[in-house]
Amino acid sequence: METTTISASIFEAKAKEAIETQPLRRQISLSEIELIGKNSISVEGQELYITDGAFKDLIEVLKVPKAFLNRFKDVFGEENQKTFINRLRESASVAKGIEVTLIADPKTRKVSRMLGADKALISNDSAVDFARRYIDSYGLDVNSFNVDTNGSFSINTTSPTGYFSVKGLKDESFQGGVTFTNTPERGLEILPYLQRLICANGMIGRQMAESYRLNSLSQEAIEKFNEQMLQLQAMNFTPMGFSDRIHKAAETMASFREMQSAVANLLSNSKASYDQVQKWIPLQSVKDQYTRTGYDTNRFTTVQGKNALTNMSINDLYNAMTNFASHDHKGIEIEDGKRSTIMVGAGNLLWKPAYDVENFIPSPFYN
Repeated sequence: METTTISASIFEAKAKEAIETQPLRRQISLSEIELIGKNSISVEGQELYITDGAFKDLIEVLKVPKAFLNRFKDVFGEENQKTFINRLRESASVAKGIEVTLIADPKTRKVSRMLGADKALISNDSAVDFARRYIDSYGLDVNSFNVDTNGSFSINTTSPTGYFSVKGLKDESFQGGVTFTNTPERGLEILPYLQRLICANGMIGRQMAESYRLNSLSQEAIEKFNEQMLQLQAMNFTPMGFSDRIHKAAETMASFREMQSAVANLLSNSKASYDQVQKWIPLQSVKDQYTRTGYDTNRFTTVQGKNALTNMSINDLYNAMTNFASHDHKGIEIEDGKRSTIMVGAGNLLWKPAYDVENFIPSPFYN
């Protein structure tokens, strides 16, 4: 099957969009920040709203154990907790001269992250230039370039020589490559990207050993990444253990909980209805079958859901997710950035340390 690629003009248009929507960044001394409340700070007399993630970042920068802070709040109240954090902030900024980088949404101006020096976020323009250099150096084909409304982006690429098949399984042929992503939550990441050739489904493998994160574009960081890319190229962009993983996924049935989580992923990252996603993941028919045999799936505990078998294998389930994310479907709207989120979810499912029912042994005492 011929691999779909995007043109140079589309790439540049997407690069421009990624740069225009990238988060606002400002490096500032910790001494210039005053905590007003859990969801707001003051910078140079201006009140800014912050997310729960930004508040957690501040606590992490101050190296305050979360459990201790919660106990402090329970005993002394939220107001005293705020005063305690501000005293710590003042002491730390004077003693260590700590600086943080504020990351804010360009539309809402809400601070989403408050990053210390060890978690610096690379700007989208630098991240796109970084990706462009490696795409050119390794002759990679760009399959898609997705930009999210929060300024995150992902570039999915495949190698023209990266073809391989999974021995013993029909239709399990792939083309390997890499995905370049830059998000306010995780920074710049380079992840294995695999396209299933039978239906052009894309999967992003964040859990694979070949995943790589960069907190800076220093010479040392780039040299380490160069070694990673050379290793991937030497393996024809085939992640280690991938064939074994596909065999395992094909031989293991998905649990009710795994199927339910996959449906939730599709619903939360698209504007599809519950009924529409049944075409890819028939959760309702599984629920109906359990009802007919006397089980109410709505009353399943988490453990029960993990032990309830379905009629889909893990391989079928992850392929359903990637098919949904990789194509346009009539009557269903999926934002560009959400496609990558679903692909990562599919990769996380495939590379789970242990599938829910992989050790399930049918009882010999029942027919």
